[in-house]
Amino acid sequence: MNQPSSPNPVIVGLDLGGTWIKGACGRAENGRCVDQSGLQRKANPAGRVTTPEDFAGEMARFCLELNSGAPPGAVAIATAGEVNHSGNAYLCAGKHLGVMRESSWVARLGGLLSCPVVLINDAEAYLLGVAESGALPRAGNIGAFVIGTGLGFVMVRDGRWWKPAGRLLHAGAIETPDGAMDQRVSAVLAAERGVFREDTPAARERYLDTLAGAVASLLHLMNLDHVFLGGGLADAAEAAGMELAGEIARRLPGRLLPGFPLPKLSAPSGGNALILSGALTLAAGLREAERARYRGAFGNLTTEASCEGPPMEKWSAQAIASRLAAEENAAAERFGSSTAALGRGAEWIAEAIGSGGRVIYLGAGTSGRLGALDAVEMPCTYGLRRDQFVAVIAGGVADACLSIESHFEEDDFSVADLVLLQPTSRDVVVGISASGTAFFVRSGLAFAKARGARTIFLHEAPMPPEPWGDLSIRLQSGPELIRGSTRMKAGTATKKALNILSTTSMVLLDKVRSGEMIDLHCTNAKLKDRAERILGTLRGISREEARRLLERHDYRLRPALLEAVPG
Repeated sequence: MNQPSSPNPVIVGLDLGGTWIKGACGRAENGRCVDQSGLQRKANPAGRVTTPEDFAGEMARFCLELNSGAPPGAVAIATAGEVNHSGNAYLCAGKHLGVMRESSWVARLGGLLSCPVVLINDAEAYLLGVAESGALPRAGNIGAFVIGTGLGFVMVRDGRWWKPAGRLLHAGAIETPDGAMDQRVSAVLAAERGVFREDTPAARERYLDTLAGAVASLLHLMNLDHVFLGGGLADAAEAAGMELAGEIARRLPGRLLPGFPLPKLSAPSGGNALILSGALTLAAGLREAERARYRGAFGNLTTEASCEGPPMEKWSAQAIASRLAAEENAAAERFGSSTAALGRGAEWIAEAIGSGGRVIYLGAGTSGRLGALDAVEMPCTYGLRRDQFVAVIAGGVADACLSIESHFEEDDFSVADLVLLQPTSRDVVVGISASGTAFFVRSGLAFAKARGARTIFLHEAPMPPEPWGDLSIRLQSGPELIRGSTRMKAGTATKKALNILSTTSMVLLDKVRSGEMIDLHCTNAKLKDRAERILGTLRGISREEARRLLERHDYRLRPALLEAVPG
């Protein structure tokens, strides 16, 4: 993915299965793939060629065939196996993938085509295709089973990838007394056994029972609310007239623990087509993202500059603390010059929430955590739904509080995260990067802007105007006393900026009266007590009367306030 962005709008999507390669091309327009054409299929040469260079050559020829001999502007490849966060190498892949597992062919392919190339796991690509079709729920635990040569599984929680320890769950490798899941539910095996033929009902029943057992196992492990079934198996079932989701749903109740909730099951039409759709969407986003990549000198950044002053290492603890406090105070004075931009950003956020849109925070490392901290507190404090303020963190949300900068996540590619959330013109996307250089942030802002969302870029470094940033807000924190440690002054300024953006927007949305929050969720005894005091203060009634009113309204403060109005 290190090739320069190409002005060529033609994009290619590939689906590299263990048996077959499928491909299609289209045109990138506003972060979407339009005019898809050229669908072709060929046998995967991974078991036949002997070097990564040869495999790259085969893939380059296939890409050119799809586009009538012309090189594309970007390529996205859905593949069996687990891919790293930057989409340029395999973390783990089955032996059946042969030379494909040697990731050097990815960079070689980009060089042969002179365009950016990105990999994504095929189950993830499938969910991108589902999201692009408008069928992916915004909330809940969503699982996708993509069944071809083997079993792929991926999970999304409240619109974000869910990867504990930053890794996929390799469901296909789970061993049972009858063999690994990959072999037991393989679509190739199903075809060989005649599962979809009308004259082999016993084989069909055995296979569907096995598949239902695999789904039940993952349900117990991951507590899924909705399951999507895709890949070659879904295509074969559809061609045979089998209602796959219904068949599995019928078999689940007897396999789940008593009282365990049944999920919704879906097998959208075109199981493999959705994988290609996801890959083509990713390729379209890749073109937008590459235009936003920072290509300047890192040494010139404010966040990399040295803060003048005598060395502290021989000072007393009190003297060090005093110097740190003085630097924070100086940064706070400079921060005041950003309030006009913060006010404008708050107006945009209020407009977005008021019109049914969302605020999406986007950041890596400390910046991502601070965005998540602000987003997670909004529902309880101001009565919002969880999906109205959303945080996307490089490396995933599952372990955000436990690890930091462990996967080069500033360099990660965030378009796949944004495709899941489907930003629109009603949304505001706030990218947070102290240095202003994080590709995770810049790529996501560029994609969101292409999709019509308003974009806010929150950063420290002086930057020229960028076409993908509607509003640029500088933190004004200056060089760090410990060079490059932006968890300090820049982190403080970031927290202040996010506090101001979100709180101002809530005041504009009439969620604050006389300095009191009137839409708070009363989820514990302390908050119930607070609500009683707020109601008593704002309406001049006794504590006992306030308690009775709140109990009548299930401790919802706003309707209690309305009922308490005299007359």
